[in-house]
Amino acid sequence: MPSGTTLRRVTISWGDGSPPAVLHSLAASPAHHFHYAGHFTVKATVTDSKGVSTTASLGERVVVQNVYWDLFWGQSLDYQLQYTKLPLTAKSTDTSVSGSGDNGLRCTSGMAAHHGKLFVISYPSGCSAPSPAEIQVFQLPFTGSSNPIFTLTLPGTGDVDGLTFDGKGDLWVEDAYNKTVSEFQGPFTDNTTLVSILTLPLPAMSPSGLVFDPKGDLFVANVSSTSTRSIAMYRAPITEASTPKFLKGLVYPGGLTVDGNGDLYASTNPLNGKGAAIVRYDAGDLKAGAKPSVVDKAGLTGIPYEANFAWDASGNLYVADCGSVANVRIYPLATRAFTSKLAASVTHRDPAFDQVECAWGLAVG
Repeated sequence: MPSGTTLRRVTISWGDGSPPAVLHSLAASPAHHFHYAGHFTVKATVTDSKGVSTTASLGERVVVQNVYWDLFWGQSLDYQLQYTKLPLTAKSTDTSVSGSGDNGLRCTSGMAAHHGKLFVISYPSGCSAPSPAEIQVFQLPFTGSSNPIFTLTLPGTGDVDGLTFDGKGDLWVEDAYNKTVSEFQGPFTDNTTLVSILTLPLPAMSPSGLVFDPKGDLFVANVSSTSTRSIAMYRAPITEASTPKFLKGLVYPGGLTVDGNGDLYASTNPLNGKGAAIVRYDAGDLKAGAKPSVVDKAGLTGIPYEANFAWDASGNLYVADCGSVANVRIYPLATRAFTSKLAASVTHRDPAFDQVECAWGLAVG
């Protein structure tokens, strides 16, 4: 401000149609919650005691996201999926969705958000493997009244709990009963019975989570591992002749995920809970026989079982716990490094669902 003047006010216009904030101190830090996604121009106008104003503006991209998880509930159709808006807190209010003939949700398991759609594995005939499975596809954002925009029917019968997409948009699904991982060619736009274009046999393991890294390498968790052959690695390009190498060091691993650096996150889940941890294999350590680069046991109590991972737009890591209680944890990797002592910053739990199986599939979108 010019010499001899004082601050009269600072007016901040958020660019989203909401009322501006008016401040009387440059030390103030106003908070604002955008209720929808978009690109906004935030303008700050400083007015001095003589009525002279100066305006500065800043473009802001806002991503509004929800977190979705299912409850792997096989006893009835009452509890199939829950969701809430981000930021997720310990006291966030969830919306619970039951199964119906219209939404096709029954015995839900793995899920993924991909290109503005939510893909949810569902078993129309019941949960006991081997069973026929479907993937119900919903437009995001999902609501309690959402119905699928189309249904993908998986061939045959099996025990399908995890799915992921590769860089081409092809869908990959693991089947623990048949001990396979199959590729289905995208894009997906309508009801169809899927036909695999590639099937990888995994006779010496029980496939669980699966994920691709930025180079196109495929990683598949072995839920029956007790330390060896924990994660199968397929190097790109993947063909029918591909054979895996194995990472080790995990007990009953669940889901898998990778970060932007290509670091691989997994879990180790002893049945007694002792030694349970979220782990990371650094990208440079992804070689045959490697053990986790970082083992993080901090804050895990009871008998946790990590079922699936997801990332929010800020880079925080979400974990679905299918262990002692149905909860979702957040590891604040947007602001803190992943270390052996990093506890979750949020553990979200709805006590009403402690007896309703567990949080299994997980997606943010």
